[in-house]
Amino acid sequence: MLVEHGADCISIRNAAFPFLYPAIYMESYDKKQILLDFKMKRSFERFIELIKEADVLVWGYHAPALERLGLTVDKLQELNPSLVLVRETCYGLEGRWKNRKGWEQLAQTTCGAVELASQGRDQKHLIAALPTDYGTGYLGATAAMAALRQRQEHGGFWDVQATLCGTIMLALELPHEAEEAVPVSIDDMKKYLVDQDSDIGDAVFSRLAPVAKLSKTPAFYSTGPAILGQHDPFKTTWGPRPGAATSPPHRPSEFAKEERLYGLLTGYGHEDIMLRPEKRTAPIESESGTRVRIASRDSDSLGFGEVSPSTPLGVVATESREAACSQDGSSPPAGASCCVLARA
Repeated sequence: MLVEHGADCISIRNAAFPFLYPAIYMESYDKKQILLDFKMKRSFERFIELIKEADVLVWGYHAPALERLGLTVDKLQELNPSLVLVRETCYGLEGRWKNRKGWEQLAQTTCGAVELASQGRDQKHLIAALPTDYGTGYLGATAAMAALRQRQEHGGFWDVQATLCGTIMLALELPHEAEEAVPVSIDDMKKYLVDQDSDIGDAVFSRLAPVAKLSKTPAFYSTGPAILGQHDPFKTTWGPRPGAATSPPHRPSEFAKEERLYGLLTGYGHEDIMLRPEKRTAPIESESGTRVRIASRDSDSLGFGEVSPSTPLGVVATESREAACSQDGSSPPAGASCCVLARA
């Protein structure tokens, strides 16, 4: 989200962890993709170098993993006295569940969202649209910027916490608004999608246009997605990539206009999930009568939380995703956490 507003980002993942390329593509616009294993001496030293140069560290892996690496809050403050630390977890950093891993489905279930969404239904259902994954990413990004502003005015080390359960409980406190479920159409895609070239050969990716419309500092990604490990982990530095755009490079989607979209996942919103579980694919009718088959789904394990500053400061961030639903130290599921290092 905030990368659109000018952050220079370095995304760090562990090559040993499973992943899903749809998630990588969705999350890697305008990011430098590097691979590091923090258990290896050289990789860990590189991570420390980046922390020292950064303004914010948002940690989205299993919370105790930082301390296992020797990076306690006190140690991080010693390494970078001006660091803004944002830790994103499922259940928070206090209480009996503080060391549990968790993700979207678990947060919704433990906080009662699934029970509320399933009233009057024959089986249990999630609230659609991944509110804890996306919402925690947005709130974590907002918290990072707020802390940066406070640091700019007052200085010092700042510690911020964001939780998946806190996000869904906040959402459940908001007034309920009943609305009719309307299927997404090709016309909607023509209106809201943009195309953008990438660093992956001649690949062109389609995505939603930036939501924020700013006259003097328009929101955009200077480059398209990158593949996992595309950039050298030890030579990649801060600064724009060669050939990076300085003005919005995206354009109205020709793929949507010509009705040639592939890989699009859509549905009818919450009521589609509740009332039509049998429709695993939904044919959508376009103006010209062409039937375009678009897959729908009732749950999804993908999530993201891109964090970067809108002020003339930098940020280091990780995804809003907690790694796994187990309590052990097993690897995270595909599409889970990563580290994102960024500077404005």
